[in-house]
Amino acid sequence: MIGIGVLQQEQEQNGEQESRSDFEWPSSAIVLEILFVTVALELFISLQGTKFMTRMIITISQLTIFTKKYFFQMYKNIIQYYKRKIKFLHLLLKVG
Repeated sequence: MIGIGVLQQEQEQNGEQESRSDFEWPSSAIVLEILFVTVALELFISLQGTKFMTRMIITISQLTIFTKKYFFQMYKNIIQYYKRKIKFLHLLLKVG
């Protein structure tokens, strides 16, 4: 296994410097979905074969679906807000 320092030295020698500013964080919906799936898997492993485990996985799946719908609606509302604001500013420019 190559250490991080060795890997960085090899990249520098090869002219492959990695810019940290290129890194983009995933959207919060994806992070929450990963969190829910992780919790579901942990419950599945710790509570194998019980009815409670099945109910919890169904509940977590429903929460994931709700979270996706919630974030989609939130982004949709933000876009609509800015569209209205742009239309208003456009009308002000026409009148002025």
